[in-house]
Amino acid sequence: MPAFLLDPTIAYLTLIVGLWLAITAIYVPGTFLPEIGAALTLGVALFALAALPTSWISLMLLAVGMVTFILLPFISPARAHWADAALVVQGIGSVFLFQGTMPNPFVIGALLAGAYAYHHFLLLPIMRQMRDTPAVSDGYDDLLYAEGRIMSAVEPPATGAAQINGEMWTVRSDTSLQPGDAVRVVEKQGLALQVERLKSKQAPIPEAYRLTDDGEIEPTANGTEQSAQRRQ
Repeated sequence: MPAFLLDPTIAYLTLIVGLWLAITAIYVPGTFLPEIGAALTLGVALFALAALPTSWISLMLLAVGMVTFILLPFISPARAHWADAALVVQGIGSVFLFQGTMPNPFVIGALLAGAYAYHHFLLLPIMRQMRDTPAVSDGYDDLLYAEGRIMSAVEPPATGAAQINGEMWTVRSDTSLQPGDAVRVVEKQGLALQVERLKSKQAPIPEAYRLTDDGEIEPTANGTEQSAQRRQ
């Protein structure tokens, strides 16, 4: 093993980098780059630690403190403030990692300060924003049990079209439906809606539409202009 790797500060840095890569691999699985980097870096760090007067109890404190510091805000956001205590544990493990010597104190301080800044000024604000941001709805809750009318015939298993909540939707049904039939949405199936006929068979034709001689419903000229204006 190269002599420079047996320097306590270099061995300490290698260990910290390996732990960060291992934790990154947990959050970004599948690329294999963090996994390979963590395995190589931790392997080198362990060889160096084995050749140095390492306090294995301090090593456990460092590892537990670091992992807890990073994972606690994700596991239990309500207890995220306890992560600072884990950072203190990591600092204690870092200082007493080697018997009779220690890594460069400025390096230890810089890593702890960077971790503290990451936690308080990046991680926690992002988590608060994610928590306070309302979930995005696909609008399905507004469509469920909404009523509309068939605009083109539905002959199972083929689909048809219906106007529901003022919008045109592709619809399916277990029974045949004809233009003008009043329907209710009972389920969403991919990009189509499953509908059922209402007891009141006929519903009034929506404004800007008309019933053709073939029994289909199509927009009038005025309705076409309104649709073009809405798209603009």
